[in-house]
Amino acid sequence: MILEKARKSLVFKTALLFLVAAIIPYVLASLLFFNSSKKALRGEIVNGMGNKIGIARDSLDAKLFLLRGNSTAWAAMEVMTDTVTDDIDKRIALVLEGLKRDYSLSGDIYVINARRRIVASSKAAFIGKRANGRWLSGVLSGERTELDAHTSDIDGSFVISFCVPIRPSAIGKKITGALVLEYRMDESEVAKLSGDGVFAAILNRRGDLVAVSSKGPFGEVGILRLIKDARGDTVIFPSGYIVAVAESKGLFDFKGFGWKVVMAVEEARAFAPVKRIGRVSVGVGFLGAALILVLVSLVAARTVRPLKELSRTADYMSRTKDLSMKVGASSKDEIGTLADAFNNMVEEVKTHISNLQRANIELLEVLGSAIAKRDSDTSVHNYRVTVIAIRLAEAAGLGRGEIKALIKGSFLHDVGKIGISDNILIKPDRLTSEEFETMKGHVRHGIDIISSYNWLKDASDVVRYHHEKYDGSGYMSGMSGEDIPLNARIFAIADVFDALTSLRPYKKPLCYEDAMRILEESSGSHFDPNLLGVFKGIAETVYGEIVHAGDSDIEDVLKRLINEYFYRG
Repeated sequence: MILEKARKSLVFKTALLFLVAAIIPYVLASLLFFNSSKKALRGEIVNGMGNKIGIARDSLDAKLFLLRGNSTAWAAMEVMTDTVTDDIDKRIALVLEGLKRDYSLSGDIYVINARRRIVASSKAAFIGKRANGRWLSGVLSGERTELDAHTSDIDGSFVISFCVPIRPSAIGKKITGALVLEYRMDESEVAKLSGDGVFAAILNRRGDLVAVSSKGPFGEVGILRLIKDARGDTVIFPSGYIVAVAESKGLFDFKGFGWKVVMAVEEARAFAPVKRIGRVSVGVGFLGAALILVLVSLVAARTVRPLKELSRTADYMSRTKDLSMKVGASSKDEIGTLADAFNNMVEEVKTHISNLQRANIELLEVLGSAIAKRDSDTSVHNYRVTVIAIRLAEAAGLGRGEIKALIKGSFLHDVGKIGISDNILIKPDRLTSEEFETMKGHVRHGIDIISSYNWLKDASDVVRYHHEKYDGSGYMSGMSGEDIPLNARIFAIADVFDALTSLRPYKKPLCYEDAMRILEESSGSHFDPNLLGVFKGIAETVYGEIVHAGDSDIEDVLKRLINEYFYRG
């Protein structure tokens, strides 16, 4: 127990540090030298991998450029023209077989006449068959065609093709046929690029796997993941492998196919020489006595750094209320324990804030839905009028805080009806003047309800003043003009627009034009004329979004808006 406490004690670590500095300085110096050498050697190995793939990429470009040049040269041979114009002479097949053998071509050569018949081939079984590739029309019209990795139209294998027109003479214009060189990139071809212990793969421009040297320890899924991780012309280290990528550039007028060459080697295999050097370099540490003072200074600075970081982070959080930062401390001493405890505390605070925020929103929805269901057996009116109010507030340029208060007030505008008896609230007939005066009391009840909960207090502008009118004829306070809070003036337009355009038990919904006509007739009397002007600019869009949408669609729209204003930023 005592030893464990001592091991984690910052005081013990400091004492031990000076003890080590006094007794074995040369050993510490040797370790420092080894780490520096190891880093340099690793860098050289990584750079060597980059050079290796550059050479492999250039070798591939040269190979394809040579095949392209050969296809053009072979098409110009006089014997090719003779074969195309004389179907009886099949001796050219021997020439093609010789070309394939002499150039170690992993693929086949075909001579095709103007009627799309294969009149000669390095693969005799295909002589006399018809070639149906759509690209052939262009070649027979005089165009040289280069096809990226594709399935051959002739023998069905995965190849690239160089297709050259055959003319009776070098300057002749009449096309008598075509020479097609098909090249296969197989495992052996790719293995030549990589060398011993190195995995290699080639991808075409679309990201298809053209060829791979061997699946080795990767497997099919591992290859795809390796290729996905390998991006750009840099060397990276995914899952214990050094990976390098180079993109084909082509040579001269041949631009290549935009292929990517990917190479990988096991990190342990590549860095084996580094480990051997490490064992030898330990002895050099006896020359590093002069570095002890620097080492002690660096360790002391590192020891204090977590405390400074903790102080800076705490100060930043107190000023900005941003709890997204964390204190980084990997040690297990008192500072590390303090950093972990601080991070855990911040996470707990964030969790409690998130839970409280979500609980507040749920409370908002429950209170609003409770009175809405009591009044009309549905809460969709609350959803619609809240969305309309938000859209108008956004168009009017309100800030996030004002819109959040508007959302709360829109949900709870009629929460005071909980205090109105059912014989008045759901009375099917017209209310008497006395009953109407009682109904007006729902505003006072609403204020009483929300004033007891601090989070809902900013909803009071809408709850208290949503029945005020611009000309002062509303209730409860008889306010007029811009003395009425802005959120209440916005809500008044949204509430009436929804009432006019929605179906109620006592009326059918009005069309957009009739609803807007009624709103405009009340401009300056019921509604703020400036806000109504803003609403006219968005009303048709809002009508399309809200009026013809189903209840679940409206609820989805509102949930997205609540998420935007309460959970983001």
